[in-house]
Amino acid sequence: MAEICGEPFHSLPDISSLFREAVDRNPHVEAVVSLHQKSLNLPRLDDEDQHGSLRWTYSQLYRGAELLASRLERLGVRKGSAIAFFCENRAEWVLLCWTSVLLGCPFVPLNSRLAGNETEVNYILDQVSPSVIVVVDERVALLLERKAVLKLRKAHLLVSLEKIELAVREGSLSWTSLHELWSTTKPSNSPWEGRSFEDTTVIGFTSGTTSYPKACPQSSENLMTSAVAVRSLRKLGPSDRLVQHLPGFAAMSVLISLTFGISGGTIVYPSAQFNATATLDAIKTEKCTYMFAAPAIIKALAIHPTMSQRSLQTLRIVELGGAPIYPEILALSTSEQGLNCSRVGCGWGMTESPAPLLAEPWERNMPMPTDSIPVGKPIRGTRVKVCTPGSNAPLKVGNEGELHVGGPQVVRGYLNANDEAFYTENGIRWIKTGDMARIDEHGNVHIIGRYKDIIIRGGQNISPSKIERCLEKVSNVEVQVIGIPDDLAGEVPIAVLKLSNPATDDPQQSVNQVRQLAMGELGPTETPHAYLLLHDLGLDTFPITLSGKIQKAKLAGLVREHLSSQANSSHTHISDMSTTEHHLLELWSKVSGVAAENIDQTASVFTFVDSITTMRFSTLVKKQLQKDLSVDDVISHPSINDQAKLLDTPPTRSTAKPLTQRSGPPTVVDMVHCQGDAWKANLTENLTIPFLADLGLGWNDVEDVFPTPDTSHIYLNRQRPQTWNQRVIYLAPNTDVQTLNKAWQAILFHHPMFRTIALPIPPEFDFEGARHIFIVLRPNENYWNCSTTTNLKVNTPDDLRSTFVGEWADSLSGPLIRIAFVSIQEPSGSAFILLGNHAAFDNFSMDLLFSDLQTALEHNLSAENILQAPGHAHFKHFAEKYYIYRTKSSALEAATFHANRLRGIREHVESLWPKPRAPGCFKGCDTGWTHPDGLPGNPSLRRPLDPPGNRHGLDGLTRTAPVKHLKAMRSQYGILPHVILKVAVALFNMSRTNTCTALFANVEAGRTWPFTKDWLNNGEVLPNPLSIAGPMFQVVVNRISLDASNERVIDMLKKMQEEQALLSKHSQAPLFEIQKQLSEEDVQVMNEAMTRQGYNWAPGIQSGGSERGAQREKPPALVQFNRQAFDDIGLAWTCGLLDPETFYLNASYDDCQLSKAEAHRAIEEVLCAAVWLSNPENVDKGVNECRFEGVEVSGWIKSLE
Repeated sequence: MAEICGEPFHSLPDISSLFREAVDRNPHVEAVVSLHQKSLNLPRLDDEDQHGSLRWTYSQLYRGAELLASRLERLGVRKGSAIAFFCENRAEWVLLCWTSVLLGCPFVPLNSRLAGNETEVNYILDQVSPSVIVVVDERVALLLERKAVLKLRKAHLLVSLEKIELAVREGSLSWTSLHELWSTTKPSNSPWEGRSFEDTTVIGFTSGTTSYPKACPQSSENLMTSAVAVRSLRKLGPSDRLVQHLPGFAAMSVLISLTFGISGGTIVYPSAQFNATATLDAIKTEKCTYMFAAPAIIKALAIHPTMSQRSLQTLRIVELGGAPIYPEILALSTSEQGLNCSRVGCGWGMTESPAPLLAEPWERNMPMPTDSIPVGKPIRGTRVKVCTPGSNAPLKVGNEGELHVGGPQVVRGYLNANDEAFYTENGIRWIKTGDMARIDEHGNVHIIGRYKDIIIRGGQNISPSKIERCLEKVSNVEVQVIGIPDDLAGEVPIAVLKLSNPATDDPQQSVNQVRQLAMGELGPTETPHAYLLLHDLGLDTFPITLSGKIQKAKLAGLVREHLSSQANSSHTHISDMSTTEHHLLELWSKVSGVAAENIDQTASVFTFVDSITTMRFSTLVKKQLQKDLSVDDVISHPSINDQAKLLDTPPTRSTAKPLTQRSGPPTVVDMVHCQGDAWKANLTENLTIPFLADLGLGWNDVEDVFPTPDTSHIYLNRQRPQTWNQRVIYLAPNTDVQTLNKAWQAILFHHPMFRTIALPIPPEFDFEGARHIFIVLRPNENYWNCSTTTNLKVNTPDDLRSTFVGEWADSLSGPLIRIAFVSIQEPSGSAFILLGNHAAFDNFSMDLLFSDLQTALEHNLSAENILQAPGHAHFKHFAEKYYIYRTKSSALEAATFHANRLRGIREHVESLWPKPRAPGCFKGCDTGWTHPDGLPGNPSLRRPLDPPGNRHGLDGLTRTAPVKHLKAMRSQYGILPHVILKVAVALFNMSRTNTCTALFANVEAGRTWPFTKDWLNNGEVLPNPLSIAGPMFQVVVNRISLDASNERVIDMLKKMQEEQALLSKHSQAPLFEIQKQLSEEDVQVMNEAMTRQGYNWAPGIQSGGSERGAQREKPPALVQFNRQAFDDIGLAWTCGLLDPETFYLNASYDDCQLSKAEAHRAIEEVLCAAVWLSNPENVDKGVNECRFEGVEVSGWIKSLE
């Protein structure tokens, strides 16, 4: 029968005895080394003369743990009470763990990022009711005080490893530093009287089928059964050194750390979180002998740029786990092209049953398995069996069924959760694992897959893993197989292929090889119904979870959507050439630079244009044909033939509403976020009134209220008073201040977003995901009093640069837009200084406003004339549609697109640039800056790198470079200039970070109506989104990776052009929905990427430059004089074409992160790379040959912004 047992053992010392034994045998052996820490200077623990990295021997560690345990006991911490640690990888993890063991207290290692998740951190602390809560630093402490203060008050003792410098605040909690705790001798008068756990050493958390983690109380027996077995089977001892890069809260990290602690081995921490470079350095310098790694870590190390120059010969074993292990991972670990390790082990385990299965290591000289890789046999005292689902009776050997594991390593159940997966049989605790498995004739267990992934075709079970193992015999592919519904068979398998080298592999040839292999070896039942390339789904990598496991459910959803869209697509209609078609062809040629004869009128224009080019096209159609063809229209009618047909068809009716004002403030029916709920409407009013009162306003001054789109949160997330402000100065020659002021007040009737405030929604109020609301104020005297000033005077325009500086900086405390009108003495005229937060406008809406203002001034329009003008589409209409439909299918489809691209970026922190030299990223004034969690910043930590007279980060530096071959790149390869410059920025980043990935933000204009396929009826005609007077722009994160270091230039350019089209298509994806699909670690890196570096292609530079050089019949009534963007970002690229053969590049930056010389050099390197990439002679070369020097680049010129 399919039931096997490990060797029996009758008794096992408890964990504290095993630890003391290791200490007695190895007092002078290093127990822990933390390469990123210095000595803590704790008496009896640290050597007084210790220099360099932190190092503790076993005798030091034991003395320290004893002392700390005695201190905690004197303070009233009782045996059995939990000690929770919001941890990083550092030496104190080991100290706290063994202190807990000596006290008899459960140790609860938790992810420090949980501190920012209010719901989950409260739930977890509720499960364990800790007597002691330990954090690393002030930042985590403050987050916990904000998110879980009631749970903190229930704890007996709050400890911070680093001293908290916060001033005492009313109601604040008392945190004790580790140094203070170390010297405490005074006993407590109030011992802990809270929850106590019996026979519990560690409490681990694992994700179950519910939305919350499940708490697993692990006893000494549970843990030591596995730890002693691993020690024995892997022959671990005092000469072994573990490179510990697993997160300290992970189940395997806990087990392997305890295993080394009872083995007398050394734990080496390379870094606080996983860092490939730090891990490789630690292996070399500390001569590490043992490493545990998931497949994702193996791949990250193998592709490290310096791997070929390194030797990992000291590693005597690499342990694989955490995800399915396939032959290619085994080969990557042992081959010279990979890690070149001599021995590789693997096993299987879960938090509920730590490491019950362990395989004999594979030797490098042994033949690699070509079929499934067994995860081993049961360790001592452990049993496994394979049963029919729903039954506890074992099947026959070789049959597939559900894996059950039994023995002393199985925990006694979950805390406060359903224990139906556990059962007892003949005195043995068992757990049903949910994994499909089989036991072979040699007693080895093979994991086939999760039962929820099994495909049932015509009543027959099909294992995706079996098909995957077969198809991956084709060397250049990685395969995932999922099932999709079928009317006849129930489900059918679909294979999704990822090419190892997309730049060089022939996709069709690979598909043909896989198809032939399946037909020859699998037979008709298991042969996939269809084969898709990962690229077909718009993905570069398979979607994965935080632990690196493939998310097959999400992959299956993407496949279903893709196949459904293919089935529903119709053939392109080809019509005869018409006058409209001819005009459109010429316009597309004009905006794209592609010759008209090279444009296929029956094919999608998105093969050669991006979103901004499409908007320019839409504007030209309006100007030259006097017809509306919106970006949405182009997206839904991508061929020129279909666009012409649409224009020649008369519209039915328009849903555009004229901009009118109601007589009173908005009611429940006017505020979409209230959803008809009068209580929410009343709550909105009550939240708003105090904010308005501070400005001298009341509820009757409110015109409209509506929720902000997700992207607005980036600009409203206050980290300094100037957060995402812009300061824009316009001159009005020959116009007095009174005339300018009256024109401004009149045109603002048509621009409601320039008279708004933004109000944050407290998290305890449920407005269905809205985090802020925009409050549009009526253009009345009360509003003008708090948003404008008219009493400023200067002698000359140059004086404007230093006028009103620092005033009204905190735009989030009042109107988002404020205006200072200034009278200029010489030459006579006036000006205005606009101070505003970017959440209220984008470049398009600001251009609309200034165009209206200029028209009003040039034609001396009266206020009555202006008010009677038709105006623009109201942003409220867009925001309401966005809010209502942001969780519907098309919005979630767009969010999934981005989530799939970004999933796993937590592994690419090294690819972020510029590297931080100071906390925060702030262009311009940083007075009053705070950390991302709201903690006040220390001004002394942010010091500019250049002296005061040489700081240019706010305005930035601008340089240009001539480029001769842009026209040839367009005509021969269809490659557009913005793609070339974006690839140049990506390659520059890779060269600076010494990685194969670039991560930076990208501004998308987003001028489309959102998610229209979920709400737009066929009879409706919407206003052109280019006419929406509001901030439509979106921010997306680029994750650009090389498929190979020698990837061909043309392949990368084409890949980037295709990806840019998809980014534009999905640019309206709701930010919060994207982040819901990502792990907290991925979200953190995503947010960090948006603050480190941003890229913006500005096509208006060329036309703007032309206008500057052109002669006008009379001077313009309004002239932009200066524009400064106080972006919360480290480096912002603004790129464009100065003329058809000259690249223009401006780099503005945080003066505390980059110096002027560094920025100057960075611009030069990007421009050199762009020119090199633009040369058709280089298209077949590898991108690793790209040159970052040797091109004529201009000196520093004045920005055209």
